[in-house]
Amino acid sequence: MLLAITALAAPAQFARAAGPGETEASESIHMPTEAEIRAEYQRDRSNQKLQTWKEYKGWVESFFQGNFLADGWTKYSQSTLDGVKANESRRALVKKINHLGKLIGREWAKHESVRKITSADLRRWHNLITDARRADDGSGQNIQNAVEKVRTQAERQLKG
Repeated sequence: MLLAITALAAPAQFARAAGPGETEASESIHMPTEAEIRAEYQRDRSNQKLQTWKEYKGWVESFFQGNFLADGWTKYSQSTLDGVKANESRRALVKKINHLGKLIGREWAKHESVRKITSADLRRWHNLITDARRADDGSGQNIQNAVEKVRTQAERQLKG
């Protein structure tokens, strides 16, 4: 299952991040830059008391890269996009999926006692997007609706 990432050691290397001059609207799924990840780590003082930078960074990497039990966000997102035939829809979805991955991954990677997005949320959202992918007709509309629904739920949880 995509996001059923458990308490295993996180990989040591970053997945491909956006390169210089690349934007979120690029054609590829990518994880946040180290600077973006560090900014979130530094912003959350409660998490810093419970988790080192190295631990946090490792869990963000694990979210995006996956492990031997689960595909990470990057691979799952790419397979979600594979069935989208409309180029314009695909580009819009890449941007939305990249944003959503950053939103979810940076929060989920925090220590379990302070994070507002849990592994149960990841499983629920995985199922929602997977169901939309299976029902999509190639236009990407079902997937886009599911991604928007997940984004709304995640943002609501982050405010709470």
